[in-house]
Amino acid sequence: MRDRMEPYEQDKMHSIRSRIEKDLFRWPGVTTKTLFGNPAYVVNGRIFVILVTDGIVLTRLDNTERQRVSSVFRTFPVTGRSGAVIKSWIGVSVLPSDDLSPFLPFIQISYDRAATNLG
Repeated sequence: MRDRMEPYEQDKMHSIRSRIEKDLFRWPGVTTKTLFGNPAYVVNGRIFVILVTDGIVLTRLDNTERQRVSSVFRTFPVTGRSGAVIKSWIGVSVLPSDDLSPFLPFIQISYDRAATNLG
């Protein structure tokens, strides 16, 4: 898994994007925008998850939650275009064949925090 948000590969991620959007677009106020060339999911103008090639980036988890994610899933550090690690974000490896339901509780936490402007 790469650690930078490199160009998004739509063909590779189509299945995951379709499945994740089926859930996310049921949540109140969710919209999309493009960030670093990747689909980003937003509520109240705040990004809560980004879809990257081979994974997702959770942007609103606290340190304890990021540690929990790391203990359950294969994760990777996220770096911005400058190469600096964005310490408050965590990348999670996701394969096209993966069941997305184990990831949803953590996406929900990130969404809730963005929706209420906490974190």
